[in-house]
Amino acid sequence: MAPVAGRPFIEHLMDHWISQGVGRFFLSVGHMAHVIQDRLGPAYGGCPIEYVVEAEPLGTGGALLLAAQRLKAGSPFLVLNGDTYCDVDLQAAWKRHQDFEASLSMILAPHPGTPRFESIECDGLGRVLSLRPRGSGAGGRINAGVYLFDSTAVLDGEGLRSCSLEQDLLPTWLSAGLKIGGVPHNGYFIDIGLPEDYAAANGRFLAKGE
Repeated sequence: MAPVAGRPFIEHLMDHWISQGVGRFFLSVGHMAHVIQDRLGPAYGGCPIEYVVEAEPLGTGGALLLAAQRLKAGSPFLVLNGDTYCDVDLQAAWKRHQDFEASLSMILAPHPGTPRFESIECDGLGRVLSLRPRGSGAGGRINAGVYLFDSTAVLDGEGLRSCSLEQDLLPTWLSAGLKIGGVPHNGYFIDIGLPEDYAAANGRFLAKGE
């Protein structure tokens, strides 16, 4: 809900994904959930919204597992971070995901060279091999916070619990041999977690008049 160019950041995110063909949103909410619910209501931009309310914090992984209970079994879906903006061409990214025959693909942005991001190691074909820790000094690309899941079957057998998608689920899936693809993205990417990046996002969206 942080204001960017006079509007909540989440609205900029949803505008982009609606432009890419997304027609339904599941929003994971917890602390002060009513603030988001009161602002967005039951639909945004003509797209229905279902709110998945956490009674207690579940982490990024637990939030995904809880939201997945609302999804149609076997259906593909996207998972998006709420504090990062990435102007992905969804049709092109999905084609790459399907061509690679991955169970899950991650959008990978160029590494900005700061230690706050984990870098992703891929092989020559684009298969994700490892998630390098923050501050490792590795270059390459980073997880942009956009995930393409081929099916809810990826989550089969994962009981609801508090966990991290990035620190718990993804490493476990890699160790188990799940095929995870890396989709390079060379467009705009911003994480508003630092004051200077938040200011940069404001400047960018103000300039675009969004």
